[in-house]
Amino acid sequence: MILILNNYLDKIGKKKCLLQSAALSFSADILLVIYMAKVMIPKILSKDLVLTALKLQGLNPETLNPMYLQELISVMQISSYTMLAIFLLYNCVIYFFLTRSKKWALTYIKGYAFSAAILSVFEFIAPLFSNYRPGFITAITFIMYLITFYMLRRLKQSEEK
Repeated sequence: MILILNNYLDKIGKKKCLLQSAALSFSADILLVIYMAKVMIPKILSKDLVLTALKLQGLNPETLNPMYLQELISVMQISSYTMLAIFLLYNCVIYFFLTRSKKWALTYIKGYAFSAAILSVFEFIAPLFSNYRPGFITAITFIMYLITFYMLRRLKQSEEK
């Protein structure tokens, strides 16, 4: 697999490597954002979880208007979606600079892809300690971020020679 990737990277050159690294990492970001928006946020910000959080803060949820509770959950979900959109926008700016061969962007995305891959590994370890099961998206994004990291690391190493 590494040999195939190395041969491919030798053929495409620096510009295409940067462009494809940015596209691959952005695609992984999109998959994660969709997964977070469709699966994780509705699951995490469920009514039961919000009720538990309110109880932990010393509030009696039964005294709250049910409409207020629903609006509170909606605000929290919309805030989460907004945060995901800002995350994507921020990364788009960095990817743009990566495609323009900015050294700092290459360093940032290389570190970002490595960190994302490491966090994915922790998701695979999580079932040992909880009933959480990583999904197919975790495996796909792990591979995508790992390839992005490898491509950028190899590019940086070839430039240093």
